[in-house]
Amino acid sequence: METSAGAPERTYGREGLPPAVWVLLVILIGVVAGVALYLASPGLSGGPMGRAGACGFRPGGCPSAPSAFVLVLGEILSTTTFVLLLALLFHFTQMYRQTHARMMLGWVVFLLALVVGAAATSPFVLVTFGGGIGGLGGFLALERFSMCAALTVFLYLSLE
Repeated sequence: METSAGAPERTYGREGLPPAVWVLLVILIGVVAGVALYLASPGLSGGPMGRAGACGFRPGGCPSAPSAFVLVLGEILSTTTFVLLLALLFHFTQMYRQTHARMMLGWVVFLLALVVGAAATSPFVLVTFGGGIGGLGGFLALERFSMCAALTVFLYLSLE
């Protein structure tokens, strides 16, 4: 479609919202889900198997454990990253359904692998199944921050 000036009409994604609004909405959902999971999980929020339990039953707790703020931030970023990956997977699946382009199928497979990896290394999964995050919490938070930033840009650019 073209506008009266002859330029192509700008169409937006779902419900006619601009890509930036969708990206902010996905990030908000991720942050809210991360906070909710953190508060609902006794293994993460300080219940009987709380922070001390994340390193096993070592006397004296975790050696050189990162601050609680870094761990909470890492857990929230982990959930936000997971939600961004799901949004991208959904978006590229829709694009593949429309175009049947092999490149889109490649993106779907790649994103599916990232979703599985994000789920497997989530602090929620590690603490729930007894692996704990030990002294790696700070590094996982840094990794999740960089992944979250990259996925935010990727989602915005793919929706444009």
